[in-house]
Amino acid sequence: MDELGKEIDRIERKASIREQLEGIIEFLPMSYIAKHYFGKSASWLYQRINGNTVRGRVYTLNDEQRATFNAALQDIARQLSSFSITKKLF
Repeated sequence: MDELGKEIDRIERKASIREQLEGIIEFLPMSYIAKHYFGKSASWLYQRINGNTVRGRVYTLNDEQRATFNAALQDIARQLSSFSITKKLF
């Protein structure tokens, strides 16, 4: 029963990460986030966001990785909100 409870928790985490990103995931720079904030590949990050099974184990973002991902989103949002293209000078 304990193993079943852990599996249910993993499935809920999988759904909640992917569901929370629904609607914005298509324009997030996932390769950039994976490389610059985690030091990993984009496929590593997608595996965890999607809750993929790798070598018989379901992988998701743990609490620390979720915090890192949230910090990355906030950092990118801050950078984008302060950016603008100037008017052509000539």
